[in-house]
Amino acid sequence: MPLTFKFNVLVKAHGMTQFHVIRADGELQVYASPVNLDPREPPIPISRPKEFSKQLADQIGLYRTLGWAEATMALVEGRLDESDFMYDANKAMDDRERIFFKNLESDDWDLFVAAIETTDRVSHMMWRLIDPKHPMYDAALAARYGDSIEKIYRRADDLVGRIEGKLPPGTVYFVMSDHGFHSFRRGVNINTWLVQNGYMVFHGQEGQKKGLADLFGRGKFWEGFDWTRTKAYAVGLGQIYFNLRGREGQGIVSAGAEYKALQDEIAGKLVELRDPDTGEAVMRAVYRRDDIYKGEYLQYAPDLQAGFNDGYRVGWQDTLGQINRTVVENNNRKWSGDHCATATEISGGVLFTNRKISTTSPSIMDLSPTILKLLEVPLPADVDGKPLF
Repeated sequence: MPLTFKFNVLVKAHGMTQFHVIRADGELQVYASPVNLDPREPPIPISRPKEFSKQLADQIGLYRTLGWAEATMALVEGRLDESDFMYDANKAMDDRERIFFKNLESDDWDLFVAAIETTDRVSHMMWRLIDPKHPMYDAALAARYGDSIEKIYRRADDLVGRIEGKLPPGTVYFVMSDHGFHSFRRGVNINTWLVQNGYMVFHGQEGQKKGLADLFGRGKFWEGFDWTRTKAYAVGLGQIYFNLRGREGQGIVSAGAEYKALQDEIAGKLVELRDPDTGEAVMRAVYRRDDIYKGEYLQYAPDLQAGFNDGYRVGWQDTLGQINRTVVENNNRKWSGDHCATATEISGGVLFTNRKISTTSPSIMDLSPTILKLLEVPLPADVDGKPLF
């Protein structure tokens, strides 16, 4: 449904929402989606060229414009149930398909990219129903919705086949995933571990005499840290940064031998970290900065990157640099599958193509130089990856 937001007599913005009736048996319950920008009159450009979004809407009708189109958080928050969520996810994929095929009809493209995202969203939310070990596993729900991931992948597979059938003769066709997927049973709070092991220090902290509950208030963000004694901190999806001289405002760790020794020390301890409930290794690997990053901004990259084992992911609070009371905790959310910071050794993706490739170990980084070569565009000197043909 189109919406108009009037800020004053001269300024207004156009949006739209979708309604979904949840129940109408005596009590009416209706879910309204987050407001999307109206592609016919977006207050800011949402396509390039900017008139493309309107042209597309005129051709196929209104379509979702949110970057994250599926109602994942509505399921997390209990506003939708699993049935409603899957209905919404399939409607989002309907929009994608209409966009794909309308643009595929034109003959003025040299490169056509179709991003299928709904498989990711469904895997995030429904993994708990294919993993009996997950703390949010529900046998009754699994009996009804345990095939949701398979169904959405089968739909994606069908879409891939229909797209292939529409391609002009001689077209090079790739199907590539940008990540794998794993169960997210347990969250790991790296900052809590850093505090317990003396790498992060609070003002007034003396050794490990105080409990964590005494050192911080719930939800505090970077509050109370003693940066003159803190050597490392974590923020993001398993990224660990050192309090480096010359980079951080109150850095105390020197580049060179001290830096490398701290890398080895923390990485060595983290790979030995065990889940107190199961005894399993939490991390499969910890990657050092210079082994996985390069480029002119290398100095700003994380100094260590966690590589989690299956079933583990960085904790929810830890992603924003906050502290929790325990290092390893249950993930009691419906967001139950993930791919963030899982060790690359156990999280491969897939590559299908209708051309024979020249390597037995293709990388996602090879896609860009391959496309450039096919389009007869000179490869930049600093390009990552190698052409697959």
